[in-house]
Amino acid sequence: MKKNLLYLLLFIGALFVACDDNDAEYIFDKSINERFEELKTEYNTKLKAPENGWFGYYNPNEEAGEFSLLLKFGDDGKVIMHSDYNAGTANDTITYQIVKKQDITLVFESWSVLHAIYETENNNFGGEYVFNISEVSDDEIKLTSKTDNGYGDDEVTELILKPATKENWNLKPVYNNVARLAGDPSKSVFRNLKSGDSPVAAFSYDAVKRLAKISYMEGSTIKRVSAPLKFTPEGFCLIKAIEIGGESIECFDYDSDKDSFVEKKSGVSIVYDMVPGIPLAPYDFGKRPNARYNTLDKNNKSSLAFRNFLSGYGKLVKSDITIDRIYFYDLGKKDKVPYLYIYTNKGKFWFDINYEIKDDGKLYITLTGDTNVGGLAPLLKPLIDLFANKKGHYIEGTGTLERYTNKTFSLINADDPSLRINFYEWG
Repeated sequence: MKKNLLYLLLFIGALFVACDDNDAEYIFDKSINERFEELKTEYNTKLKAPENGWFGYYNPNEEAGEFSLLLKFGDDGKVIMHSDYNAGTANDTITYQIVKKQDITLVFESWSVLHAIYETENNNFGGEYVFNISEVSDDEIKLTSKTDNGYGDDEVTELILKPATKENWNLKPVYNNVARLAGDPSKSVFRNLKSGDSPVAAFSYDAVKRLAKISYMEGSTIKRVSAPLKFTPEGFCLIKAIEIGGESIECFDYDSDKDSFVEKKSGVSIVYDMVPGIPLAPYDFGKRPNARYNTLDKNNKSSLAFRNFLSGYGKLVKSDITIDRIYFYDLGKKDKVPYLYIYTNKGKFWFDINYEIKDDGKLYITLTGDTNVGGLAPLLKPLIDLFANKKGHYIEGTGTLERYTNKTFSLINADDPSLRINFYEWG
């Protein structure tokens, strides 16, 4: 055995002697630095070649929608970067570099819209401003995220760029569509997908994540879909079409005559409505005795219209009065009269109330007449009239507080459904 091992070692040694440096065959005839400089020159030439630069849609993570992105690379290491993010407020000319970091990497150095997207949600949005250059041609550039690991369900972010047209750089129509879909706070909180006069689904929009949230009935079951989207000069498109009642929903154009977005194939339109398109999430109003106007949740579950109503209340009643807190007390107690309790800078006031949830599912509040408001009644009348309105309030369960287990709910004024007031319960 030892003799065989000795012969094997002598054979291997002979091979090493036979293969001297003069006979070695190298894969490359240039050093890695020389090859990198050549690729760097080639890539820079490609980046700067299109007359109108490059256009693509940037998606920071698989659950979000896409942002239009325009890039025009110059000879001075700078790139003009425009997008439809935040109405173009982050548009700028920034610096870039092509560097060698294991892969050949495109680094957008100074702060840009890509950095702004990266910083969203306390840097947890999955944005990127350092990309590996995966493919380069005259017709397409493919960039992949430098930091996405691709483990498990984590998809590696890709940015595909195509030569831009002059029209691509006119982002004003896109900005307008972004603003339209974000919504008009003076209008109803109910936005429905309607076919003719019939609601087929409820619609809401998450402007940060660029998600259309669509809820519809399938038999007796409520289906809820979050659909990432991208904006176009004509309107917007869902990244993946969804089907509702046999109709495919994908791309919407803005119709200025109707002041609404209309789906191209089905004709379904997105409209502000006086009534919810599907049943609202339930909440058992009166089961818990106390509720307070919710100012704890950072995401402001009350509508902007109501928050504007409160912040401008003094001007509305021509006084320096401010409304600080609003409570319901003693709901559902047989031995107690429920009351509405209001904190102001001029004192604390209560109004005894009766309430009833009628067959239409809405809450109706009436005043019993007992109150301690005295001479300040005219100042508090607009607020009290809002609660004791004639058409009642839709009731919507809205989950729990952000940091606590207290349930929250909204009262949506049926007289003016732009007014959604959120409360959290206790007791």
